[in-house]
Amino acid sequence: MIAPAYIPVFFFAFSLSAITPVFPRYLAGLGAGVATIGVVVSMRGLGQVFSDMPGGFLLARLGIRPVVVASYVLSIVSNVALYVLRDIPSIAAVVFVSGFFTSILITAIMARVRTTVPAGMRGRALSGVGGSLRVGMLFGPVIGGVLAERFGVPVIFLVRAVAFAAGLTSYLAGATDTARAASRDPAPFGLRDTLGRLRAGLAGRWYAIATVGFAILILSILRSAREVIIPLWGEQLDLAPARIGFAMSIGAAFDLLLFFPSGIISDRFGRKTAVTVCLVGFSAGLLLILPARGAALYILAAAVVGVGNGFGAGINMTTGTDLAPSGAVAEFLGLWRLYGDLGAAAGPAIVGSITAVLALGPAVAITAGIGLLGALVMATIAPETRDISA
Repeated sequence: MIAPAYIPVFFFAFSLSAITPVFPRYLAGLGAGVATIGVVVSMRGLGQVFSDMPGGFLLARLGIRPVVVASYVLSIVSNVALYVLRDIPSIAAVVFVSGFFTSILITAIMARVRTTVPAGMRGRALSGVGGSLRVGMLFGPVIGGVLAERFGVPVIFLVRAVAFAAGLTSYLAGATDTARAASRDPAPFGLRDTLGRLRAGLAGRWYAIATVGFAILILSILRSAREVIIPLWGEQLDLAPARIGFAMSIGAAFDLLLFFPSGIISDRFGRKTAVTVCLVGFSAGLLLILPARGAALYILAAAVVGVGNGFGAGINMTTGTDLAPSGAVAEFLGLWRLYGDLGAAAGPAIVGSITAVLALGPAVAITAGIGLLGALVMATIAPETRDISA
């Protein structure tokens, strides 16, 4: 897993996060307004949503290895193009394409784990993927910010291209064609045929997909809502940006430290336990924000949110690979990622809508209540996906 998965995922996360702190300001320097900046930044997420299902189809039809290599090459080319381009519409188009192909890389790694790692070890394997993502996203913004300050923002795009090339090199050094043979389906490549394979493979699993999927959808909502709630509450407390950033860093540190224990819990005690603990901890942290009137309790609440999220490292991927039928692995994982991406998109919208109608406090409370509902569903009526046979 180290060469074909963990190292590529680290460089993948590093590449995506390195540009995050400076990209909006860079676009503003090119003449983009606030609304335009929002649209351009959102194009990567839009590309991910649009690629989830087609990416699964391509992986099933062509095999994991060639699709991954092609995605890496196109991601490298996209970043070189971003280094050269200076007009906003072209940058937006390239960002969309970059999001499209980087999403396929994660689906491919999930498919590889599903076809090569036994169910009893998938929790640890995929928590390692989650940990690699977290480490990459920890270093990316720091290094990207330093490079932008010293050499200018365009240099970051070249660094991203080099990072993707390093990820591709590691993948080629460690990957085999085992997953290709397991995931490639010689059946006709059409929507009707794909839906037929999915329907046949998922027979008897719809209840598990509905209940576990509900909990995972809520977890995706909470994870994206956190990125809105914590900064906004800090601003409401009139805290300095550095103090808000410190609180988020503390949460990220706990999140990172717990990725390996979360995999052990997932494998030894079950996915139900891991998801339930994650959602309860997450919701408890959000509820702890409500009485915060100063920095101390605010930072503690952010830390508790990080602890809760840390216990769910890789759990979205783990439950998805558990539920993926052997006859349609890549197709199902593409669908599962689409489900999670839509949940992630819904989180900020939910918080924003409730805040607009009521206030931030009720929005936080309702979001925490949604999290506890997901924990209740997972703990009581959802089946244990680890025990579902392939």
